[in-house]
Amino acid sequence: GIDVYNYQQEAITLNPYMESYRRKFSATNMTIAFALSNAKADNPDKDKVPTLVQQGIQEARVATVLNPPDSTNWVNLARVYSTLIGSVDQAPQFAVDAYAQAIANAPTDPILRLEMGGIFYRTKIYDQAALTFEQLVTLKSNWPNAYYNLAITYRQRQENDKAVAAYLQTLSLTDSTSPDYIRVKSELEDLQRQMSAKNAAQQKQRVVPVQQSDVNTQAIPNTLVSPTASTGSAVLPNRRAQDAFNKTIQSSPTP
Repeated sequence: GIDVYNYQQEAITLNPYMESYRRKFSATNMTIAFALSNAKADNPDKDKVPTLVQQGIQEARVATVLNPPDSTNWVNLARVYSTLIGSVDQAPQFAVDAYAQAIANAPTDPILRLEMGGIFYRTKIYDQAALTFEQLVTLKSNWPNAYYNLAITYRQRQENDKAVAAYLQTLSLTDSTSPDYIRVKSELEDLQRQMSAKNAAQQKQRVVPVQQSDVNTQAIPNTLVSPTASTGSAVLPNRRAQDAFNKTIQSSPTP
């Protein structure tokens, strides 16, 4: 890792205008920072983590300045900020802003909307996540991953009918022998059971008590009719490693 760092730094010194050098050096800084944050407590280099993070951000930003129209540079910056979510207060907004610029430069790239929608979903901004994934399925209507993300977002918003439709569309585009198909089908069936239970509870609440003086008690049915049942993934680091990373760079100044 040290050799990679030193050679990349030397390459930038020799040619500071190559944006690809900047992107790679940015990634190297973030990788080393993450590794050091999970090192043993007595590692003398742990205090270098904030500096490495700041350098990773700076190099990613320089790449966007060197070639603003290249969406790759903006995606790299967005991903750097994405790794800082939970550690830096404004990281989600910085990531979204970078993804927005990347989309402006490459409006037909579905991956960009998938990743930006994932930022909204992770930070529980479900309205924006749904809007982004709706744009995604319009852009790439034959991609099961797009419909799946839309389904789980609708589910968080309690828009269960829409979620069911999105789940069904996911299944129609997924190999029925794959583990993904089994997983999606299980989630769909779980949602439908919840919807049926909710409908039953609402139906029961809608029953209006009959006044004794209005009707002969012998005419009141003993049972109620049961309602008809309804018919019908972005990759983060290991949680323990992510928590250690977040804790280590918590004191890092806001970029």
